[in-house]
Amino acid sequence: ELLAAAPALTLLATSRQPLRLYGEQLYRVQPLDPATAATLFLERARAAGVELERDEPTRATIAEICRRLDRLPLAIELAAARTALLSPDALLPRLDASLELLTDGPVDHPERQQTLRRTLAWSYDALTREDQRLFARLAVFAGGWSVEAADAVCGAGLDVVGGLSSLLDKSLLQSLTSDGEPRQGMLETIREYAGELLTEAPEAEELRRRHVDYFLAFADSAEPSLRGSPGPWLERLELDHDNLRSALDRAEARGDAERTQRLAGALWRFWYLRGYLTEGRLRLERAVSAGADPTPARAKVLLGAAVMAVNTGAHELARLRAEEGRALHRELGDAWGEAYAEFMLGHVANDRVAARLLYERSIRVFRELGDEHSALLATRHLAWTYAELGDAERARALQEENLVRARATGNERMEASMLGVLAEDALREGRVDDAASLLRDSLALHSRLGDVLDAAVDLCRFAAALAAGGGAATAATLLASFDALGDDVGARRSSVADLNRQTLARIHAVLDDAAFSAAWARGLTLTLYEAVATALEA
Repeated sequence: ELLAAAPALTLLATSRQPLRLYGEQLYRVQPLDPATAATLFLERARAAGVELERDEPTRATIAEICRRLDRLPLAIELAAARTALLSPDALLPRLDASLELLTDGPVDHPERQQTLRRTLAWSYDALTREDQRLFARLAVFAGGWSVEAADAVCGAGLDVVGGLSSLLDKSLLQSLTSDGEPRQGMLETIREYAGELLTEAPEAEELRRRHVDYFLAFADSAEPSLRGSPGPWLERLELDHDNLRSALDRAEARGDAERTQRLAGALWRFWYLRGYLTEGRLRLERAVSAGADPTPARAKVLLGAAVMAVNTGAHELARLRAEEGRALHRELGDAWGEAYAEFMLGHVANDRVAARLLYERSIRVFRELGDEHSALLATRHLAWTYAELGDAERARALQEENLVRARATGNERMEASMLGVLAEDALREGRVDDAASLLRDSLALHSRLGDVLDAAVDLCRFAAALAAGGGAATAATLLASFDALGDDVGARRSSVADLNRQTLARIHAVLDDAAFSAAWARGLTLTLYEAVATALEA
């Protein structure tokens, strides 16, 4: 009526959902930013009579508390009030059951604002029956979902598209659109409430089974691309990594050896390329233990377990897994799997002549089967073996041949790898400008492909080139960014240890302590891809 009587009138209205009036402009109120959330926590703690320390550990704990509470003002206020009884360090682990903890709000507030559970229940009770069912079902996902996934897992008897739109309008879901793909998700506090509703639903187990099957099919679809150039699949898997973890957890909890081994076996290359080495090794070892039946799924898991073991420095375990994998693939009549197991046995062979023979045999089988990517991969290791045996000329010839073959077949991943290897050769020979040029191409490719491990190694090579060419400060920054990656780089850390020691010696010969400390501190703050950008700009 107001707008009809005064067409030029502008109104500011708050509502739990759009008013759907002509000319309405929506502004969705987002959670607080990290700094404002932390300030609110400190203020509400002070109001409860608690003056918290402002030191770095306490501030970090408060920041994590606010993050776990999705930086929602009501949740932060209720949590801060608990500091009268619990320190931030004691409060944080209790947030796993935040709905039980976040109670006792001000009595002069509406009843629905006195506990987080009542606030959520008030919103839930206002939904239609169909939207209530969809809301509870969506708690089966972890970290978000696509419309396709929601329909496949939760769509039985429901209008999923209409329901998602309704729940988004009522702010019970978030839009998580990434790279043009519409996705939705829940804040964790809301998901906890929806999860309680799901647990009470008679369809809960069926929804969990559908979730496992959907993401098993998703991983199966991705796996063939991960053998060579993964294209967009690494990013797609990254978006749903939490769902894939949840699906694995559920398959394991049910004692479903087949699905556990199929899913872990389909994901090991993703874990490897993305640098999830510690997690991948743990997951694959659990999958090995899930069942002993001589199936293709178990054979695939054994190969993945061997890869993770060798890349985390567990060479004896890698040998055991590769030997068992070779025997099982041979029993199953899988020549490719047997060849890959022999390729892995070449990694851990103490006798490098024996390693050379294993690599040569696996290369021959890969090429007979038309798997040029695996042949290029094994040839790279064969070249390193020739270098270890003292035949540098043969090693260089194989590396250059590998680069030509990679480019001819459009294998960007192997092209990037060989550029990095040839750059390291150039560094050893003092051809610093050649090394830097090769590394710019290699780093750019590895970064675009999302190959975390090889990009990290290239950072160390680039740091060496910069240190030798007058860029000591940037070299220190790049080495610090590599150091900050921690366990994610696994055994790659030892593979570049000598190179990094030489680089640090050159850096310290040029920079004083203050300049080195400043450059190193900057590197510790960079993500891997920020460090890559820093290198490419140098």
